[in-house]
Amino acid sequence: VSEVYIDGEGDLQYRTIGDRKAVGICGSGLIDAIACMLRIGILDGTGRILKRDELDNTALKYADRLFSVNGQQAFSLVRTGDSCIYITQKDVREVQNAKAAIAAGISLLIREAGLTVDDIQSVFLAGGFGSFMRARSAVEIGLLPRIPEQKIVAVGNAAGAGAIQALLSREELQLAADVAQRIKYLELSSSQDFASEYADQLLFES
Repeated sequence: VSEVYIDGEGDLQYRTIGDRKAVGICGSGLIDAIACMLRIGILDGTGRILKRDELDNTALKYADRLFSVNGQQAFSLVRTGDSCIYITQKDVREVQNAKAAIAAGISLLIREAGLTVDDIQSVFLAGGFGSFMRARSAVEIGLLPRIPEQKIVAVGNAAGAGAIQALLSREELQLAADVAQRIKYLELSSSQDFASEYADQLLFES
């Protein structure tokens, strides 16, 4: 499962890589799924998967997808025959921990630069994961700051493209060298504000 979304009828849908049978879920699909679970009311802002008797009218249509596995709440994404792809409470917590660390780092970088979120003109998502991650979902769960989606651009293999440009052009090589000289490294592990910012970012943006 590479993509999870809610269609025009309000139903949860998914797509797979190559439109093949669903056998698991990848990172982009997981972020989508968490965002959709928040949107339909299966998850609360603390990241807890709600129980059936806690669901509001919007979420009640998904009540049959809730079940318990190894003593923890789970939500079924895909049911095909005798197989089931689902997200457990532990999965949600792991996403929360990862997104909190990334979001805290972004927040501290913005603060260190003396800027605000409104000053951000563009966000470039590099690499395979960044290329397929849905910007809306990343913003909804708080992985990325709340900025207009049109400012978020997937650029694919930026490192490889940059290396090719530097090899083919002296001007690009010099530009890369100049940028490298201006870069300031921020060590988050020694930052006194990181722990508190990390804790603040654990909550989901809902």
